[in-house]
Amino acid sequence: MQNFNDQCAGKYAAPFKKLLRKILQRIAYAVTEQEYEDAMMAMELNSADAKEWVLRNDVEHWSHARFPGQRFGELYSNLIESFNNWIHDARSLPILQMVDKIRVQMMEMAAKRKIDAALWDTPYCPKVQKIIEKNLQERRSLAIRHSDGIKFEVVESMKTYAVDLHLQTCSCGH
Repeated sequence: MQNFNDQCAGKYAAPFKKLLRKILQRIAYAVTEQEYEDAMMAMELNSADAKEWVLRNDVEHWSHARFPGQRFGELYSNLIESFNNWIHDARSLPILQMVDKIRVQMMEMAAKRKIDAALWDTPYCPKVQKIIEKNLQERRSLAIRHSDGIKFEVVESMKTYAVDLHLQTCSCGH
C-alpha cells in the first residue's frame, strides 16, 4: 500500500486514490482466484494504469490468491526492508564497526525481550494471547466434529466446512 501511495503520489485525486487503495486491499486479501479476478476487474474498470501498476509490482508476493504457497495471513513481502531500517545507523560505518554495532544491537534486543518475556502471565506473548482469546470468543458458537484425528467438520450456524490439518486446508477457502 505504501509503495502504491508513493509511486502514485499526485497522479490521482484523493477520493479516487482512496477507492483505488480499497480495491488494492481487496486484491491483496483475495483468497480465491475468483475474488482476485473480481478485484482486478474492478481495478481495471476504475483505472487501467492502476491495474498495470499491480501487475508490475510482483502481485504473487503479496496477494493471497496469487502467492504460490500458503501465506497464513501475512501480507509482508520484504522483511529485509524492516531489517535495513533497524540497522540504519550502522549501515554507514566501515564493515567491522557495522557488524559489531549490529551484534550489540541484537544482543541488547535479545536481553530486553528476555526481561519482557519473564513478565508474561501466560506461555504466549501478549499479542498472540490476545489473538487466542479473540478466536476463542468468536469460535464458541462453532461445533467441531472429529473425523480421524486430522480431519474435522466445523459447523457454523447453517454452514459446514471440512478442515484437514495435515493438508492445512479448509473448504471455506481461508
